[in-house]
Amino acid sequence: MNKRSAPVALALCAVFLLGVLAGRLSVFRGAAVIRGEAGEIADGRPARLSPPTETDEGAATKVNINTARADELDELPGIGPALAGRIVEYREQNGPFLSPEELKAVKGIGEQLYQKVSNLITIN
Repeated sequence: MNKRSAPVALALCAVFLLGVLAGRLSVFRGAAVIRGEAGEIADGRPARLSPPTETDEGAATKVNINTARADELDELPGIGPALAGRIVEYREQNGPFLSPEELKAVKGIGEQLYQKVSNLITIN
């Protein structure tokens, strides 16, 4: 290496190291979005990284169909974005569900789909 190429090589090394450092920082920044023991998104909403799981008491975490947003309802098995939207629309037009079984009144939810989600939902 001669005197003219040494500064170029040094600059290339510096750029490479800055790139590696920036990559590491972005990984840490992404990890900081989710925090807390159960996982929370920065605005305090619970993070849903997987389907409902068993809690310490053995009962599954249930989705409250009276308060859940469409994106939360969409996570239930067999419920896609369109059906989740119809559930929210039904709730807005008719008020809160009085029983989990009332979910069957939503167009597109029959007995079979209700049975699939009945142990994953609540009205409380």
